[in-house]
Amino acid sequence: MTRTLLIGATGQLGSELARLRAGPNLVAVSHDELEITDAAAVDALPATARPDVVVNTSAFHAVDRCEDEPARAFAVNALAVRHLARRAAEHGSLLVHFSTDYVFAGDASRPYREDDTPAPRSAYATSKLAGECFVRARALRHLVVRSAGLFGGGGSTGKGGNFVTSILRRARGGERLRVVAEQVTAPTYTRNLPAPWRDGLRRYLAERGELAPSR
Repeated sequence: MTRTLLIGATGQLGSELARLRAGPNLVAVSHDELEITDAAAVDALPATARPDVVVNTSAFHAVDRCEDEPARAFAVNALAVRHLARRAAEHGSLLVHFSTDYVFAGDASRPYREDDTPAPRSAYATSKLAGECFVRARALRHLVVRSAGLFGGGGSTGKGGNFVTSILRRARGGERLRVVAEQVTAPTYTRNLPAPWRDGLRRYLAERGELAPSR
């Protein structure tokens, strides 16, 4: 029986994955239940949860604060991910790691593809790319999922709200809105991401004989 461990279950994305049970036999843990930078707590996970699939949505994603606190950004987004990837490999777990479009420079004249060369331009972006690299280097079985401009009903408590909720809050308060005008992106609605990702995970496991394909 395949077991899925979801880390970051009360975050903006994690809460949607938990709500939709995006993974077979899902066990969800919140930040309060697991501090991802606590190596001892991460070490204990395989013994307690015995996961076949580990889904990591935990991150320090307050972009401006990452510039002021680069050590914390790398501790959460890179070094903790490195340790998690190592433990996943040791226990034969598939690690699914959620990352960001920020790993790219943002100056392309066409939509980015997965195999385009990253060029991070901030502490946040660099720390997230480092996390991706650790996943690829340490986790023998892994999937890296990049999303752009996440927004949803859950908001983003870690950075005081996502772009959509921030704009709505300021508009309702009568504030003058000042935003960049030269950026083009494809925002990801959190309620649209779990279903296709869950189906992709099921196909991945079924192709390897680890899960009976859904009908």
